[in-house]
Amino acid sequence: MIVYGTNATTIGEGKVSHEVCPNCGAEDHIHVGVFSQYAHIYWIPLFPFRKKKVAKCTSCGYEMEKKEMPSPILEAANQIASQSKTPIWQFAGLGIIVLFFGWISYQNGVDEDNYTEYAHAPQIADVIEYDVEEGYSNMRVIRVTSDSVFVHLNMYATDKRTAVDELDVDSMYLPIEIGFSREKIVEMWEDQEIFKINR
Repeated sequence: MIVYGTNATTIGEGKVSHEVCPNCGAEDHIHVGVFSQYAHIYWIPLFPFRKKKVAKCTSCGYEMEKKEMPSPILEAANQIASQSKTPIWQFAGLGIIVLFFGWISYQNGVDEDNYTEYAHAPQIADVIEYDVEEGYSNMRVIRVTSDSVFVHLNMYATDKRTAVDELDVDSMYLPIEIGFSREKIVEMWEDQEIFKINR
């Protein structure tokens, strides 16, 4: 279950001088609070989405939101809000998301470089994942020569790329040695027929 919602924190406050409470008539008792409202997930702030202004009479406790404030009080509240800065920690979750996808992008680039290297220089025990007519399968490298790569093909396939790892079980490979030229392995990688090489 994903826990998400909104919260708010005080980022500014001040007293409004020479103004009268519209409820009790007390003068110089109007206090304004400015709150930064933000979305969160699992209580980690994601991003702020608005500043909320509330005016309160400290004499009678009467509270006014923006649409209820008389013009002079609203003007003062806007002034206080303009001087109130949104704390950077309210962008923490957004920052984490950006960093996460940045890391994923970087890691994908590293993996891509590694797979290219592995395709050009295969080693014994490499597990090559590739497209087949039935979906996706793999083959395990058992011998490498100067011009050829010999593998055991897996007798099973899956319809999900992400599930190919689960086929890497000794008993699932055919005990028949199949040979490919090194150039063919590289060609299959460049044509995206091979999509992953585990080492």
